[in-house]
Amino acid sequence: MDAFDWTLALELVFVVTAMLYVGLSVTWAQLTALLRERRLLARALLANVVLAPALAVLLVALIPMAPDAQVALLLLGVAPGGLNVLQFTTRIGGRLAQAATLLFALTLVALVTTPLAVLAMPLPRAPGALGAAEHILAFLLAAALPIAVGAWLRRHRPDRARRLARPANLVSALAFVAATVVGSALKREAVGVIDGGALVAFAVFVAGTLLIGWLLGGPARADRQLLATTTSIRNAGLCLLFALTLYPGTAVDVAVLAFIFLMIPPNAVLTLSGLVRERRRARRGHA
Repeated sequence: MDAFDWTLALELVFVVTAMLYVGLSVTWAQLTALLRERRLLARALLANVVLAPALAVLLVALIPMAPDAQVALLLLGVAPGGLNVLQFTTRIGGRLAQAATLLFALTLVALVTTPLAVLAMPLPRAPGALGAAEHILAFLLAAALPIAVGAWLRRHRPDRARRLARPANLVSALAFVAATVVGSALKREAVGVIDGGALVAFAVFVAGTLLIGWLLGGPARADRQLLATTTSIRNAGLCLLFALTLYPGTAVDVAVLAFIFLMIPPNAVLTLSGLVRERRRARRGHA
């Protein structure tokens, strides 16, 4: 196996184990509770399925950048449900169950919107890289089947699901880091695609999706923070899988990796500021 094969294999391991973790982490009661919270779900879908893709299209139209960066931004725009969400939302008081359930719902949405966007995308694709039905089916199986298995275990074998959840999360995190390292080493020569225009567009997209989520989050600060993080952290793992298989020999995957490095710091700052605010409020309550 060469470096490309290792990167693709590690990315597949990441997607499968991460989706398994999502299925293992969400109960049927939590999912039905989210469906009853129609306003929260509607705002999350508006932010992630309508406004975020519209912002990506607008930035591609307005800011000059390489075609590979355009493809990456459009993929990220239509792919909600970033698994890094849980690393930040676990710190939002009382919102862990909501975050996990929203992640589950948005991941299912991404499994539909991302393949459809690829089919409709009027941008260059490697000849023969997309065998339409079979590739789309492969993506759906790689992501949807582990979610279904995890959900079945969570419902029928809850003890086993709890034991498997942490190892699945750990394996997915390690596979993602390894795929990032191997992929970056493989594509050093392609980093030039991340020019000033692409960096500006990605930065504006991160800031814009944070703002969209914050404004649609409602009156409660915790809900605003939850929706801001959920909207700005895109499903980069799924986008990397598409980039590696549909656009081999390009820098689409490098552009997705660049976006990952840009989306993490502002969400970390938002999370830390929320923690500081909560601790100050707790101190005032004890005073």
